Amino acid sequence: MLKLVSSMSELNITQYLSVYRGSNRNFRAEEQMLSYLRESFFSVRGAVCAMWVVDGQYKSALRFEPYKDGLLLTALETAPEERRKGYAKSLLQAILNQYSVPVYSHIAKNNKPSLNLHLACGFEIDTDSAVLLDGTVTHNYCTMVFQK
Repeated sequence: MLKLVSSMSELNITQYLSVYRGSNRNFRAEEQMLSYLRESFFSVRGAVCAMWVVDGQYKSALRFEPYKDGLLLTALETAPEERRKGYAKSLLQAILNQYSVPVYSHIAKNNKPSLNLHLACGFEIDTDSAVLLDGTVTHNYCTMVFQK
């Protein structure tokens, strides 16, 4: 089931960190993530965390915020023990069904699982580089877009 959260007070921090922890295994990274969410992410108008919840537990999470003429997925995470169960795909598809604007995602070119997931959900490669939210251009990422 899709759960959308637009403020820190709505977020179950323990469950969110259990999903996030799979990609970042040190306490400092968790502290930095909480600080980022509190001080930066949720202060952006329209920024939302989305979780895929099964039996009351967060299984996969993503963050998105306004970008260009639509939304930018800024993170998609699933705890390692929950991967390959379809949670990230279900979450991504639910978001794509929820919004009628273009949805962009910057994917590392060497992240084949993420590239394949996005392609399976109907994304197409938009550009062979990525313009990050801070304006930095990176050629290690491509920009993918989903348009209805």
